[in-house]
Amino acid sequence: MKLGRETYHPVCEEALSLYPFTCHPRSIRPLETPYESDGSGIRAELWRVETVTGPMLLKRWPAEQPTAEHLEFVHAVLWHAANEGFDRLATPVIASDGRGFVFVKDHLWQLEPWMYGQPDFADAPSEDKLAGALMALAEFHNSVAGFPIAQSPLAISSEAQERLAQLRRIIASDFE
Repeated sequence: MKLGRETYHPVCEEALSLYPFTCHPRSIRPLETPYESDGSGIRAELWRVETVTGPMLLKRWPAEQPTAEHLEFVHAVLWHAANEGFDRLATPVIASDGRGFVFVKDHLWQLEPWMYGQPDFADAPSEDKLAGALMALAEFHNSVAGFPIAQSPLAISSEAQERLAQLRRIIASDFE
């Protein structure tokens, strides 16, 4: 059964009930723009949730992706970065079962603190904004440099392999 956005509030409340009581909603408001993570094409639906501790963002991931294993890995990286002092990303709130997401009605849901601000680089690009973004990226990479990765190699997606091949072609053409 496909739920319409207008019927999600009870399902949102069900997902939020699996988090600590301080995250239970005073109000829930759907956001109009779906979230696309990292250009991968995975689109989550979003709600702003008002709680006793302040605003939160609730994400409902598509049923088919990401997998629970993928989210566990991403959340582990984010928590590691936060533990190393990087505070420019929202880290998932830990649910009552100890994970950074819950599974309700065939979907993964995640809750995180609301991050204020508006991305506007595309509308008003500047060298200062670009430099700031690159500095933040460098800080993030420094914070996760010590992240423990299993000895087995990580699988590289076909999209990442294609982008790497494109980058190698570009680099080769500039130096020939």
